[in-house]
Amino acid sequence: MAPGSPTATCASSRCRKVCCALPSKRTRLLTLAAVFKFVPRNFPEKKLIALDSVKDSLSGVPSMKNSNTGYLLGAWLVFGSIHACGAVLVTTDFEPTVNTLGGLNGQSANGPSPWLALPGAAVVNTGQVLGTQAANFSGTVAAGQTVAHSSVSLVPSGGVTIPVGWTLRAVVDIFPSSATPNDFIGIQAYGNTHADALGFFGVTGGGFTMGLAGTGSGSEVGNYSNPPNYDQWFQIGIEVTQTSANTLTMNYLFNGTPWSWNGSGTTYYTSTIGVLNEVSDFALVSGNRGLTAATVTGVYDNYRVELVPEPGTMTVLCGGLLLLLWRRRVDCII
Repeated sequence: MAPGSPTATCASSRCRKVCCALPSKRTRLLTLAAVFKFVPRNFPEKKLIALDSVKDSLSGVPSMKNSNTGYLLGAWLVFGSIHACGAVLVTTDFEPTVNTLGGLNGQSANGPSPWLALPGAAVVNTGQVLGTQAANFSGTVAAGQTVAHSSVSLVPSGGVTIPVGWTLRAVVDIFPSSATPNDFIGIQAYGNTHADALGFFGVTGGGFTMGLAGTGSGSEVGNYSNPPNYDQWFQIGIEVTQTSANTLTMNYLFNGTPWSWNGSGTTYYTSTIGVLNEVSDFALVSGNRGLTAATVTGVYDNYRVELVPEPGTMTVLCGGLLLLLWRRRVDCII
């Protein structure tokens, strides 16, 4: 049967033409992706093809054949895939398949632009690595200062404006070493083409987990954990949501769990931006928490940035699709 042909028996020829002629499977899936501002170019082509194949298989089941059920299940599969992995903007594990040993600047990040990095940032295969290679930074930093040494622009120019009901999430694995207790290793969000420094989060070699909280300039807050957070790999992250036309809110993740510096609730940082409400990049940062200038080091792996829908958004969107398909069926019966 050709794409766009009727797929069900209707009560009248008029209903057959109006209600039951569906566009091709691929068009429907791409349309669903576009409806949610999913940025289809970031959704792997092979996933759409795989979903088409699954839908074809389901259509062979008698109860699903010649009906909208396959379309509905295909839609749920698309939503489930988006919910599980989001619109991946950047993802890199620094392995040899993509990155070579040496300076990180200019190397691929599996994203819209390459790494922009200072000379001290490099891909290494010695020391602490996950897999065979990781990213390392080594450089002199003034006392009490933090350096954003490596970043990837999320779009070729400007930044990502976060749709309402969606979250922009960045995560990276780090290895704080107790041998350098004053070295801070973390991640920081930037807006307006890296002009505005937003929230940051990370861990020192001494096991002090810290982030920026409050509003505006905010304040640094943190705590020591028991056992201490050092001498092993941890995943840290920042989640950014748009709370108003010019306000971004950030919360922090430690090993995938919302972090709180005082054990009560979740620690948030809110930034009000006057011109553009967008996130341009999430930079890898290294800092010196000592009293004098010193050479600091930081080790990073498995860097990932993705745009994901919030659970409430998924419920509303999928519920709306169910209602739409139910109404189509009623119209055809009538």
